[in-house]
Amino acid sequence: MQVFAASWTFRDPTAGCVCRYDMNEETGEIKLSGKLCEGLPIGTVFVNNDKGVLYAIKESRDPEGGVIYSFDLKGGEPRLMGEAQTHSPCSCYLGWPKEGGIAVNANHSCPGCDSLVNLFEMNEDGSIGALLDSSLHTETGFLEHQDMSHPHCAVFSPDGSLCAVCDKGSDLVWVYRPVDGKLVVADKFKAGDGFSPRYAAFHPFKKYFYHNNETKGLVCAYSYTDEGKLTKIGDFPVSENAEGSEQQGMTISRDGRFVYTLVKSDDNVVVLKVLEDGSLETVQVLKGKFDWMRHIELSPDGRFAVISCNAGGMLAVYRVGEDGRLTDTGFSAEQPWAAGVAFAG
Repeated sequence: MQVFAASWTFRDPTAGCVCRYDMNEETGEIKLSGKLCEGLPIGTVFVNNDKGVLYAIKESRDPEGGVIYSFDLKGGEPRLMGEAQTHSPCSCYLGWPKEGGIAVNANHSCPGCDSLVNLFEMNEDGSIGALLDSSLHTETGFLEHQDMSHPHCAVFSPDGSLCAVCDKGSDLVWVYRPVDGKLVVADKFKAGDGFSPRYAAFHPFKKYFYHNNETKGLVCAYSYTDEGKLTKIGDFPVSENAEGSEQQGMTISRDGRFVYTLVKSDDNVVVLKVLEDGSLETVQVLKGKFDWMRHIELSPDGRFAVISCNAGGMLAVYRVGEDGRLTDTGFSAEQPWAAGVAFAG
């Protein structure tokens, strides 16, 4: 099993890269085995394990936009397959349905530039192909600094019919139905004034949807219809610093039993149990090992979690218990400006 981790900082974009690690599947120990995209500000990485493809996203303030690099992982050493232009700066996310065919890219953007959500064709080999459609977000939010839209993630429902996009600049959760090469809006739901919805996840087999928030110490839970209409179940606290938690990465376990969110203000990982009605219950609050936890990713077998720590310049490996709780394996790896993480294998 391999772990890919991006390095990203606006302080020195040339310090970026993607590091590749081999993981011991019994102990969780990770060892550096290579680098790619050296000198590029790669903010996030994703792995399409069905196709054996790594996606590395260039995240910069270049008004020309970001780049999605596709790498073939099937031959051992990663091989560049192609590049796709996003036409919007600060490109930060890529999601796709399990059956492939398309992919949706969210772009945080920056002042004076368009805030775009892009629909791309996914080629048969898994590489990102032609741009099919773009949706321009123009709404603003409740807080003074929410003066433009910032689409921040794009996640697909289990059946692949819906794509939810959190826009932390407008407090809106957009739900799209990709149809015939177009992004059709199914719903626009306001999470709450000054919430800044950031990262999200659909439940893997129940009709529940979750997102964390940058400026509220809450994780929001919803039910949804086949047509993509959201109904809020509730807002569940993960921090006493309710107005400035600055939550970072978030994920859900593959069995749908637990949600994990990183709370930067408290330097905590919070583990929440998913209850029968879709509501959430906190089962663990764990202090982080290194400064500014940025991203959390679970291994495909659900036994390990890797957390990147951006300012701390480290990756930390945890074991995931049957009860969803995390315990420190004692293994870590030094990586300056560690950001997005993805597992291959």
